[in-house]
Amino acid sequence: MKITKYKKQLIIALHLLFWFVSINAWSVVFNPGVESVSFIKGLQDYWPYLVLANGLFYLYCLLPFIWLSPKTWKWVKILLSVAFLIPLLYIVYQYHQPPAKRADLSLFTDYFIANFGYTVVFHLTIVAAVYFNLKVLIIRLLNRNKFGLYLLSFVALTCIAAVLNFVLFDYVIDQAFP
Repeated sequence: MKITKYKKQLIIALHLLFWFVSINAWSVVFNPGVESVSFIKGLQDYWPYLVLANGLFYLYCLLPFIWLSPKTWKWVKILLSVAFLIPLLYIVYQYHQPPAKRADLSLFTDYFIANFGYTVVFHLTIVAAVYFNLKVLIIRLLNRNKFGLYLLSFVALTCIAAVLNFVLFDYVIDQAFP
């Protein structure tokens, strides 16, 4: 088996694995002092369950991206899209019920929406900076032996990403996830 035959799939799998590890590392390791971790009582002590729950939710959030795969059968795309939409439609249905008839959705709203959403927002500027570096700076500057210009651009990109991350968390995140 030649590795070059599956290079594109391997790169995609490594990217997904990297973001899965990154999101779980943020949620479990670097974020334990934030209130959102304690929403599932007792679960913060059992980090393997928390990683499993985050992983399943991460895979659930990736379901609509099957449409980006041109070689996947259309019925598989539709099936995965329906599997993605059913829980969302159920949550919308529950929110439109009177409070007395409403099912308890606190696990989903308090933990997954707040914690996972907070983590995704944290990664937005990092993702943009990493992929801009990979797709633009390295190709246009580093591959053409313009190391000095690449280094200056990389430092500028890092500063811009840090400022955007700071602005995002000081002004936007408090409105979205108070």
